[in-house]
This record gives sequence, structure tokens and C-alpha cells, in this order.
Amino acid sequence: MRGEVSKPPQRLQDRSRSLLSFILSNGSLRSIVVNVEFSEAKARKRGARKHKLKRMSRPMAIPQVILELLDHDLREDALRSLSHFLIEEITNFFGKMANESLNIRSIKRLVNVLHLFQTVAANNETRHKFVDSAIPNFLIPLILYKNTIDHYDSLRAVSLSVIGILCQGRERQIIMWAVENDMVEVCQTVIHTGSELSKVIAMHILESIMQDGFGLSYICDGEHLLKGLMETWDNLGIEYCEKISA
Repeated sequence: MRGEVSKPPQRLQDRSRSLLSFILSNGSLRSIVVNVEFSEAKARKRGARKHKLKRMSRPMAIPQVILELLDHDLREDALRSLSHFLIEEITNFFGKMANESLNIRSIKRLVNVLHLFQTVAANNETRHKFVDSAIPNFLIPLILYKNTIDHYDSLRAVSLSVIGILCQGRERQIIMWAVENDMVEVCQTVIHTGSELSKVIAMHILESIMQDGFGLSYICDGEHLLKGLMETWDNLGIEYCEKISA
């Protein structure tokens, strides 16, 4: 199924392409976010098998990892293994985006991964580490990508919701991350082209950014950005009025 990245603004398109090229050229994101070289000494001490990267091909791989999460001694390695599985899902999805082979099943699989990311983003103990891991950065191409499969709108909305959950606490570090990674411009693009749900989430993210001094200064500093946002909101208001009167 053919898809494309939203055109405006050009900087977002360039960033999205760069991220996608980086992922495909490196094969995975694990060099950024996880260390998959598990300790042999710990495995021997615990009497447990070290998780292999090929375990994903076994039907019982994930259920086994979930069971090991319940065991305090095995939890650390199980979490690392689960992290690899989740990142592998993202990497595989970007590959399908690149060769235009997305289908409903692959979209639903990634949505399930994003639901787990929502939990990580909502937890005070993991939120900042999640941002530091750079995984949220790789949600941007998912948000900007356009596809004719109906289910993709749900994936875009869930991707946005992960960032919305990160920003809802209005913590300065998170807001700075959002601004520096062009989330204001991303949200503006979504408001122009996204579904109703995606537009609502994008507005929520913008609200969180604007309630922080750093975010508000960024938006008001450049006349072009502020003017563009005002025009976007004006068009959105006109659109809703037309729907009500129709």
C-alpha cells in the first residue's frame, strides 16, 4: 500500500527521511537504547539461559519473557530481552514503510507496542529515561507518514498520544525535548492533515508546550511560526463551524 510523508514544512520532511535512513542503514535502534550483550556471569549465577536475539522466531518467546518478569532474579535480563523485541517491531515496521508493504496486521502489531510505550511515558520513574533513550524521536516519521489504510490513522493517533502523555506533566526537560525535536511544527502539520482524534491530541500537545515559558518563547520568538499557528487555528475554527452549520 503506497504512502508518503506529509510535505509541509520541508524541515520535518528532511528530519523524517534522515531518521528513516539511519534506522535502515543500522538495521536496528538497539545501539541507542539497549545493550543486548547480556552478562554471562549473571546468567550462570541465576541458572537461566541468556536470551538470544533469534528467540523472536519462537512462538513461546514472548510468553516466556513475561513469565520471567515475575521472577525477581530473572527480571533484569527479561526486561532487556523484551526491549529488544519491541525495538525490533519498530525497525521491521520502518522497513515496511520504506518498501511500501504495510498491511493491517503490521499496523496493529506496532499499535500494541505503542500502547506499552504509553505506560512507560506515564510513569514518573521511566519518563525521562524514555526520552533520553531517543525512542520518542522515532515516532515522528510514524506521525508524518501518510497511508491509505484506514487503520493507519489509529497508529498515528497512538504515536501522538505517547508524546502527549510525555508532555502533559509540563516538565521543562520534556518540553525542551519536544521543542528541539520540532513537535510544534509536527502538531501544526497534523492539525492541517490529520484525523479528528489526531487533531485533538496535537492541540493537547501544543497546549502543554505553550504553558511552559520555554515553549511559549519558542513559539512567539519567530513571527513566521506564530503567524502560521494562528492561521492553522483560524482554519480549524472555520472548518468546525462549517461542519456544525452543514
